[in-house]
Amino acid sequence: MKRNYQFIRDTLKEIPECELYGAQGGWYAILKLPAVQKEEDWVMDFLKLDQVFVHPGYFFDFPQEPCIVLSLLPAEHVFQDGFTRIKRRVVSQVAT
Repeated sequence: MKRNYQFIRDTLKEIPECELYGAQGGWYAILKLPAVQKEEDWVMDFLKLDQVFVHPGYFFDFPQEPCIVLSLLPAEHVFQDGFTRIKRRVVSQVAT
């Protein structure tokens, strides 16, 4: 879990439009996305277009949008592949 969280932190240096909220322990990471589209649209794009499942922030009562919650439990190679897909989607949406 620590290595997956560190991978997010390292990768986000390339995406200043995103913000990783401080870890408070547990199995998840909370990521604030750019407000170029609605939270639900982000989540559905990740699922349908990138085959990456994330939880929308509203599942956890986060009032700010768009936010996603990522599980840190997958094996490192699986997590890194999925987060790389998330990164590509975010970068492409910000660039348009």
